[in-house]
Amino acid sequence: MNKKFFSREVKIGILVIAAILIGYFGLNFLKGVDIFSPVNYYYADYNNIDGLVPSSPVLIKGFKVGQVEAVNYDFSKDNSFRVKISVSKDIRIPKSASLQLFDNGLMGGKALQLVFDPALTNNQYYAPA
Repeated sequence: MNKKFFSREVKIGILVIAAILIGYFGLNFLKGVDIFSPVNYYYADYNNIDGLVPSSPVLIKGFKVGQVEAVNYDFSKDNSFRVKISVSKDIRIPKSASLQLFDNGLMGGKALQLVFDPALTNNQYYAPA
């Protein structure tokens, strides 16, 4: 008598679950999201975002330390665009820092750049949201 370890239905179920997991991790990889690295979230308000989109990079001196997570519009404020950014957990943003919008490359993509002077930090940092 030939005894099977897994029936055909169990094999198909395992294959479907594996395909869903590979699809989830693959799409997040293509979006630039590193699922296994911890991040802190911060918010910034802007008047004009000039085409900034979610998944745009956040840079410090040209080094990518995070990305834009969401862009929301609020009609009731003067600075009507609220941008949510994720920054690597090991980066602490001092109160003297500014988040500047700039062109990233020749194709017109936008990015955010954290600009600050380490000498002016005074050990005061923004708390993550």
